[in-house]
Amino acid sequence: LMPQKTSYFCLKLPRNWWVLGFDLALDDDIDIEQFTFFANAAKQMQPHHNAIIVTHVPHWVLNEYENHAHDLNRENNLRELVRTHF
Repeated sequence: LMPQKTSYFCLKLPRNWWVLGFDLALDDDIDIEQFTFFANAAKQMQPHHNAIIVTHVPHWVLNEYENHAHDLNRENNLRELVRTHF
């Protein structure tokens, strides 16, 4: 696992669980390199596997405590990745 070469990761856990750590950067979305990385990782997963998606943006905190409306025009690449590969 070390040294870390990217700001995103995919980790297979026991009992068919995976942790997917996305870097949404300053654009609130993943770039094409991440899309490709996670699309390839998805090929290793089976339909009965489970995934925990981790990002650095706590939308539930921003929405609840800061009255921050989540912009649905963001995270388009991430939404497309999840829709088509997971």
